[in-house]
Amino acid sequence: MKVFPRNTLRMLSEKSEHLFQVYQNWVVTIAGYGTDIVEKLFWSDLATIPRLLWWWYAPIEFRDEGVLHDWLYKEQKWNGKKITRKQADQILYDYVEQTHGKTTARNFYYGVRCGGRKPWNKYKNDRIKNKEGK
Repeated sequence: MKVFPRNTLRMLSEKSEHLFQVYQNWVVTIAGYGTDIVEKLFWSDLATIPRLLWWWYAPIEFRDEGVLHDWLYKEQKWNGKKITRKQADQILYDYVEQTHGKTTARNFYYGVRCGGRKPWNKYKNDRIKNKEGK
């Protein structure tokens, strides 16, 4: 599926950490999923690539893809519809393939499939706690 950003992703960096904040709503259309907004003030570490591999895949080169994937993990929905972790990872694969090619997309996909369960579950549990008011 294709990903179509409708405006430019605008971010500010946090100097003390490898974190970036969206400072303007970012409108994105994902084919088959519709259009939604990554809201301003959202924090992302871009692509969560181990520092040891930054010589190969610098996170800033995957800024848009990383922010979208982080947002999908945090919200676990798009355009008002729930999505699964596998769907979020497939969207990342498709977006990276669209912008950086199949080999890079495959590497990213297997990376998030291997290491994404913990953050996905953390966001899911946080949402459940917030609903319960704890």
